[in-house]
Amino acid sequence: MRSVKYFFLTLVLLVSLAHPVGAEESGGLSLIGQTPWVSEEHLTFDLRVSGPLERGFFVIQAHQSIDNISSLSIDQIGAGDSLGSPVLVPLSSSLNSSGVATFDLSVSDLPENEADLTLDSGAVYPFTVQLTSIDGTVLDQFVTPVIVPTDFFSPPLSTALRLSVTGPPPLQSDGSLVFDETLLTELRSLGDAIDSHPSVPVTVQLPPASVVGLSRSGLESHGQLVDALTPGFESSVKIASSSFVTADPEAWRQVNRSDVYRDLLTHGDVVFVDRLGVSPQRSVTLLEPTATAETLSLLLQFGSTEFLVDAHHLTPIPDASSDAFVQPVALRDPNGQLRPARVLDPQISTYFMDYNEPVLAVQFLLAHLALLSWSVQEEAASVVVVPGAVTLSPLLVDLLFNTLSEAPFVELSHLEPLVFPENFSGLTFDLWPTEVTSMVDRSNGRGLVEMVLSAYQDLLGGPHPSVVALAELLEAGTAGELSNDEVDEYFSAIYHEVTDMMSQFYLPDNQNVRLTSRQATVPFTVENNLSVPATVVIELTSDGRLAFPEGEEMLVTLQPGSNRLLLTVAARASGDARVQVTLRSPDPSRLLQLASTQLFVRTTKLSGVGVLLLVMALSVLAVWWVRSARAARPVSPDYHEVNPQED
Repeated sequence: MRSVKYFFLTLVLLVSLAHPVGAEESGGLSLIGQTPWVSEEHLTFDLRVSGPLERGFFVIQAHQSIDNISSLSIDQIGAGDSLGSPVLVPLSSSLNSSGVATFDLSVSDLPENEADLTLDSGAVYPFTVQLTSIDGTVLDQFVTPVIVPTDFFSPPLSTALRLSVTGPPPLQSDGSLVFDETLLTELRSLGDAIDSHPSVPVTVQLPPASVVGLSRSGLESHGQLVDALTPGFESSVKIASSSFVTADPEAWRQVNRSDVYRDLLTHGDVVFVDRLGVSPQRSVTLLEPTATAETLSLLLQFGSTEFLVDAHHLTPIPDASSDAFVQPVALRDPNGQLRPARVLDPQISTYFMDYNEPVLAVQFLLAHLALLSWSVQEEAASVVVVPGAVTLSPLLVDLLFNTLSEAPFVELSHLEPLVFPENFSGLTFDLWPTEVTSMVDRSNGRGLVEMVLSAYQDLLGGPHPSVVALAELLEAGTAGELSNDEVDEYFSAIYHEVTDMMSQFYLPDNQNVRLTSRQATVPFTVENNLSVPATVVIELTSDGRLAFPEGEEMLVTLQPGSNRLLLTVAARASGDARVQVTLRSPDPSRLLQLASTQLFVRTTKLSGVGVLLLVMALSVLAVWWVRSARAARPVSPDYHEVNPQED
């Protein structure tokens, strides 16, 4: 369309005279739509202008084509020689009332066709788009690649797309549900895209804790959000296995608590089966930056067989032209064995991280894949992983689904298990991990909480809703997004609930008894103010005057309310004795002390040994008394002792 070209310098001069050069003007320029690749010989740009600017120009300039991916970097693209004359369009003739302008340019590879742009096929052209004031001052600009597909048959590049939705758990330390708004936006974006493109193969990673929270919130919109995700999993969308809350397997391994990550991973899988009706896949795992060779061994135990790894976390780091980005590679585990992996190109990540505009980010991605497709062998493949730090806006997700599924130079496929041939002769790397955040304090704190919850569960006789609720708090408190202070709030909430439970047991004071026999059963009362039965251990400790024929511990089940128990005691001696009675949880360590009191026992009848000693003492006393009485008796005056010799 020649009508959009303006090269009238006289017009520019006249307008500038009416509007002095020194006048301050400002405005912003953004790309909100672009033809992803030239088709049917036309190219469209949709531009939005922000700010108070009323007069000025759009300047669109094509540059010489680029033939290598490294030229797509931010510092280099658009720096080449200009191609043809710029397209100059006044704002006044192109902007609508919403501040949006649309340009539809004709494209041909033959100059004689007199199209707006003459571009060869099978090439990527950088375009500079500027917003200028009427005096030519550049107010804002950007560079975008324009893709002209090849006219010759070229096998498309097999490409896998993986999207991740992450965020803090909605369950708060006080038991309430608070949802991260960015996370909800990303879930809606993904749900809408899946609903609109049910046949597009894609792998997604979802936060299980948030899926559970949405199902429980009671809000209709939250339930609809979960329902919107489900149809895709019944067709072409696959879900990656994910820990219940964000967790770093290497960090937990280093504190000898790999079981924590294992349990979180298992819980996440259960959530997806129960809530979404789909079994997640563990075979291909995206490695954390902290992953080591030992992490590989750990994940292999949990079901991983292939890995995705960012090039920055490998040694040596592959260069931009390396086959590592399109062919399977091997990672060495601690035993020197080779494990199959795919390397993520960090340059792809920069498109999403460095461009705030989704249209621009996707356009650079498409240009990257087009150049890759035209330059590699048929069996090559690429993996596109949108960085977790990038917000999955509705526009970004919709563009990814639309363009990658329809691009003539891309064949979108799933992250299928990677084939690792026995005679592998490709590139081999070692992992180069970043520093792990220490989990020592969290691990120690978690260990204590786990002991408390285990004792609580034993007290209630097994899994109970109260215990489950506290266990969910413990899991939520494991999330990697939380600070140490926030984790402590979860731990404190658990301890508070357990302490409140412990205060529901009461032992009345002044339960004094009198024994009238050597052995007897002593009545004793325990109050259970819980609404459910509780299994407890009663510990008995004497000051030495009493013995407990049936043992010093009693395992009893207390019903709600008042419970009358009988304690069997035996007196070792007469008098007053003191018994310490303590209620504890029934776990092996008797961790929770529920209540304690003292019981006073008065013995009024001697024991068998005491009676025997008394009888013996009385017998000796009687003999002594008789002998003493006879020795002291006086002689009668009439008594005369007869001497036989006198006769």
